[in-house]
Amino acid sequence: MRYHAPQSVGKNVVIVGGGLAGLAASIYLARGGRTVTLFEKRRALGGRAITNLRQGYRFNLGAHAFYRGGAGASVYRELGIPVRGQMAKPKGIAVLGGEEYRLPSTWLSLLTTSLLSFGGKRELTMALLHIRRFGGTRAGSLTLREWLDARIADTRARQVLETLIRLATYADHANTASPASSLAQMKIALRGALYIDEGWQKFVDSMHNTAISSGVHFVSSSRIVGVVQDGAVRAVELGRLELDADRTDTMAIAYPQAGPEEVEGALIPAETVLLAVDPN
Repeated sequence: MRYHAPQSVGKNVVIVGGGLAGLAASIYLARGGRTVTLFEKRRALGGRAITNLRQGYRFNLGAHAFYRGGAGASVYRELGIPVRGQMAKPKGIAVLGGEEYRLPSTWLSLLTTSLLSFGGKRELTMALLHIRRFGGTRAGSLTLREWLDARIADTRARQVLETLIRLATYADHANTASPASSLAQMKIALRGALYIDEGWQKFVDSMHNTAISSGVHFVSSSRIVGVVQDGAVRAVELGRLELDADRTDTMAIAYPQAGPEEVEGALIPAETVLLAVDPN
């Protein structure tokens, strides 16, 4: 599938941030006929999705599991980025009151665990089937806690489901959260997660290579400190830059005789700026 950038996007695009979002956006825009330059403040790309190798062991800095049913999966399929890994094993132990039980994390373990009563198993099974089918589309205006109150009376079944939702969403705001987003993420989690072969760095490197082949220019170890605009975007302001002699990028073309200290504070013309960074 070929991506067509909307006409409102200018010909020259600057992307600030070389994480997964910035890399994916750069590929889409470059394939859509735009001239794309990506600025990353660190020397290495990937943001939180990088892997450190220590004494033969790989440690992911941020995310460690890839949801097979998530929005990212469809994006990477569209971009032709391979996602190779192994399914995470759902086996585990639940500890309650100092006692160990089989964790009801699969349909078989849910039926066979001694953690839950027959009624608790039935309520949890019905709730999970509903989530698997509808996600949060039928939750209405209830809070997550109100949704749980209406569906599960068994205390232990309730604790198990709350635990699974916290695990899937990385959040615990049942009193105020809308069930729509929480249950939608829970539905995705029920489809399973992959542990990426050789860590997320392999994935980042694949995206980087695809971006280069799509014509994206990269400037690393650089910091964009401002966006110049007067009702329309005109430029970005560069804070600090280290040019990579092994790469051809738009900065090297624009300032062929300049060293890093001369380029600092320069304004880089841009018709469109995409900020793929954290809110701060």
